[in-house]
Amino acid sequence: MGLSRKMTSKALALTLVLLMSVGMLLSSPPVHIRAAGITFNLDYESQSDMDDGYVQRELIRNGGFEEGLAHWTGVMGIYEVSTEAYSGEHALSVGGDRDTGVEQPITDLLPNTEYTLTFWAKVDDAHDDLTWIGVKNYGGLWDASENIRSTEYQQYTVTFTTGPENTTATVFVWKSGQPGSRKCYVDDFSLIGPTSGIPVSEIIVTGANGVTEISEMNGILQMEAEVLPADATNKSVTWSVEEGSGSATINSDGLLTAISNGTVTVKATAQDGSGVEGSCVITISGQEEIDPNDPWVIVFRDEFNGTEIDSSKWNVEDVPSPRNNEMQWYKPDDVYIEDGNLVLRSQERENTYSGGTLKYTSGSVTTQNKFHLRYGKVEVRAKLPTGRGIWPAIWLNGVRSWPPEFDILEVLGQEPNVLHTNNHWGVWPDVGQVGGDIIGLIDYSQDFHVYGFEWDPGEIRWYVDGELVRTYTNDGKLFKNGKPFDAISNEDMYL
Repeated sequence: MGLSRKMTSKALALTLVLLMSVGMLLSSPPVHIRAAGITFNLDYESQSDMDDGYVQRELIRNGGFEEGLAHWTGVMGIYEVSTEAYSGEHALSVGGDRDTGVEQPITDLLPNTEYTLTFWAKVDDAHDDLTWIGVKNYGGLWDASENIRSTEYQQYTVTFTTGPENTTATVFVWKSGQPGSRKCYVDDFSLIGPTSGIPVSEIIVTGANGVTEISEMNGILQMEAEVLPADATNKSVTWSVEEGSGSATINSDGLLTAISNGTVTVKATAQDGSGVEGSCVITISGQEEIDPNDPWVIVFRDEFNGTEIDSSKWNVEDVPSPRNNEMQWYKPDDVYIEDGNLVLRSQERENTYSGGTLKYTSGSVTTQNKFHLRYGKVEVRAKLPTGRGIWPAIWLNGVRSWPPEFDILEVLGQEPNVLHTNNHWGVWPDVGQVGGDIIGLIDYSQDFHVYGFEWDPGEIRWYVDGELVRTYTNDGKLFKNGKPFDAISNEDMYL
């Protein structure tokens, strides 16, 4: 399947610097995600009941994990979004051989007030009694929690009363580490109760200075939201864009980027749980015309036009040596936007943690729990660093686990003219690899190049600057320790 429309993205930029811009396209059919960008809408409804002058509303954000891990903070260990859901498409999964958990802060509670938290949960092993879910930091002497032991989804209820001066609390999921891969699945958190906050009643959405159109190629427009009343407690909004006859993407700061001509509807949704939305129609012109026969539909794009990383699309890693016994700590300050490029920087600087001392830092970003695809095409325009010990890589990783992995590109800093393309398959520990090294005259560190990867059910293909450089066809099962596996992944993957 060919791609007739090339991406005109700027640059995914390592400093040793990897400069990069990303375009992801998905074949149609199937259109796995129908969007010109990623939109996140709150999955709770407002409560209009009033009690003694206070608003009754849902206080948990993204309690069903349909927005991935948005609004939840990982504490440590292995936590991810799973398709093993009680309702909807997603649930939280925690487990592994290390302690792990997630939590979410709750604000605007009333002191000396009783609240009830409900959720659905199960474990995959009846002997697993090491998961606790509940509420802490609410003013009580002990955490209010339930121990999860059921192997079938069961609804749990946790009741707590805030302290005399407490207006906040923390909802948590905690699982102690143990050998093996025992997991706990959690879904549909709900905490409806009175809040001291003043709710949002109206949102007025406009383009900056009243502008309602974009006419420049890949042009941008800063959207603005006036939240009323002016003294609303939480005036934060979530931005999203809906396709009309045109398409665009919008980041978490409301920066709209044009993709194709026509109209789009930009929405701002109140984050206070009121459910209030505001919208504005933006007209887009001057974009490259899309061939109606083009089999590709853009579902994710980032030109890095803003000043900060778009947190609705990217996770910036802050973790020591998470893979391959690497010698660096991934640090957020080694990830930044500069001149329309994403820059991932490597530096020589020591950091000490419980596992030892690492002499280097570097940058890493992922779309885990924010964007994934199953079959399609990825294009990345990147300039790679050189130097022994440097290992720039861009790859797709399985949402469920590792493997699968598709290496779109890997280059060793001391061999800047050798492009490594690998396909990792199997189920741990029975894993295998099909690799291919592209040895050419190009020094990939000297300039930007467009690296493309196409993924079909029976075939995967690699491109450099639009030229096909490698094809792998799945001619049947591959075996590891006598077990058959598909060599080409058929499950969701993230960048």
